[in-house]
Amino acid sequence: MKNGVTRMVAAILFMLALTACQKADLSPNGGRASLPPKASYPSEKAIGQGDVVDVHGKYTNLERWDQFVKDVEGKKAGKVRITRYTIEGDPIIYDLAYDNGRIKYEFDNSMDTFAGQGKGKASATCQSIEKKQEANGTMYSLEGCSSSTGETFGFLVQREK
Repeated sequence: MKNGVTRMVAAILFMLALTACQKADLSPNGGRASLPPKASYPSEKAIGQGDVVDVHGKYTNLERWDQFVKDVEGKKAGKVRITRYTIEGDPIIYDLAYDNGRIKYEFDNSMDTFAGQGKGKASATCQSIEKKQEANGTMYSLEGCSSSTGETFGFLVQREK
């Protein structure tokens, strides 16, 4: 009987030791897979590097976009980067470069956590920028693009009055 009690106590101690060594899950999502860490391209860094930054309709460095449009209209080489931030704070990057009558457009949503399976980088070559006045601002889009990637670009500029 003494031998059986010793084995039972040993088994209980062994089970307690195993449970004590397991890491407690104190995560707010209840142990589900966590989201990947945010990309390290905060809006402050983008602004400092001269990007046109769009955080939910609030623009910074918008004069860089205006200069790029003037360069294209004047057939002068130029480039601009627009960085937009999602509601979750993830950057989506639009690079445009004009030279020799063509606009090279590169789209990058690889840092967008909720972009889905097709996220990544894509590019197209386009002929021109279309500018259309709308009730809530000026919409810019790309025309004459080499692929449907060009259709992913749309930039609505709402000027403060």
